[in-house]
Amino acid sequence: MAKIFPTLENIKRLKQKPTEGEWFLINYLIEHMPDEVEIYFQPFINGDMPDIVLIQKDAGVSIIEVKDWNLDAYHIDNENNWYADKYEKSIKSPFM
Repeated sequence: MAKIFPTLENIKRLKQKPTEGEWFLINYLIEHMPDEVEIYFQPFINGDMPDIVLIQKDAGVSIIEVKDWNLDAYHIDNENNWYADKYEKSIKSPFM
């Protein structure tokens, strides 16, 4: 089981609570990552606060930004252009 910083108890006390997607990913990573993996929730890194950072000695670092998008609120045309239905205008693809 991976180690998480801050602890789950302290994460629950944060002023800005994790989103549903962040909670899901945190719990999944804790249960499925090896013991030597360290999970950091919203660490302060040079002025940025990514959602989740994974660190494993001799393996590397992963920085994860969780997006809790409701995909029903978007559509893609035949030319792979993305549209936000709410605004009826084109948006940048999240895959670019």
